Amino acid sequence: MGKQFYWDPSQGGNGHTYEFVNNDVTWDQAYALASQKSLNGQSGYLVTVTSSAELSFIGSHMNEISVGWDARDVWIGATCLTSSPMGQFIMIA
Repeated sequence: MGKQFYWDPSQGGNGHTYEFVNNDVTWDQAYALASQKSLNGQSGYLVTVTSSAELSFIGSHMNEISVGWDARDVWIGATCLTSSPMGQFIMIA
């Protein structure tokens, strides 16, 4: 299990729990691993950042985790379907 952080609605949060998992895996592997997790009956998924407030919340906890590699290299729920920089993206939610 990774380190979990709860974004409390009473503090402007969305009521979601975020888990930082320290695994050296590809995006596809991270997606599969997240899908296998659950919390309180809800299936896990890679984070899909939907607001600047959510991005700030996530970023505020990045210095609290020890990953053993570059903390800037994290997987989120978006992937490019083509090799073009203007390619089609999918968001996983």
